[in-house]
Amino acid sequence: MIFPEGTRSVDGYVGRFQYGAAYPATHHRVPVVPIAHRGTFAAMPRGRGWPSPGRRRLTVRFGEPLRPGVDESPREFAPGIRDAVAALLDEEQSTWWEARRRAASGSTPDPSGPATAQWRRVWDQTAEVATPEKGPRRVWQH
Repeated sequence: MIFPEGTRSVDGYVGRFQYGAAYPATHHRVPVVPIAHRGTFAAMPRGRGWPSPGRRRLTVRFGEPLRPGVDESPREFAPGIRDAVAALLDEEQSTWWEARRRAASGSTPDPSGPATAQWRRVWDQTAEVATPEKGPRRVWQH
């Protein structure tokens, strides 16, 4: 497993992607499976050696494997990984269908978060991940 940012986030939002995940994919012709997770910053912020007390809710979403093109460089392949992670994070906030529509139109929200004060960004990411409602999950929403 390779974290494409190269380190844990200082505020819980997605940072600048490095080429660490794209390099082995392009040079050794292996696929990359994008993974998006939420709640990990609240569970164990950067600088902590041990998780926060209590049980934090975490969510993990796996995307479809991405395969680099024949002559694609890590620099060209890395933005595709970032876009796939952004679409998975968008799906977590809305629905699969809405996230697919935004991804197709190129309007997926930026995963690096809002341009606000640092304290606000940290505060947003330490909020508890919403608990799903009890009963059957509604797939289609009006």
